[in-house]
Amino acid sequence: MAAKKSRSVELIDWIRAAQIAGVSASTIRRLIAQGRFPVPIQVSPRHRRFILNEVVAWRESNPPR
Repeated sequence: MAAKKSRSVELIDWIRAAQIAGVSASTIRRLIAQGRFPVPIQVSPRHRRFILNEVVAWRESNPPR
């Protein structure tokens, strides 16, 4: 029987997402509203987090101008 691979997902907050993306949190909110940035997931009633790999992929496909 093959061993199952465990996939861990690293979640990051808005501040870290903004640092990685190279834009402000306000810009992230605007980009989300436009459908141009990964949507954060709800981890509790008052907290949303981004998936690190999605933010990194966005940054790689949207280099700084």
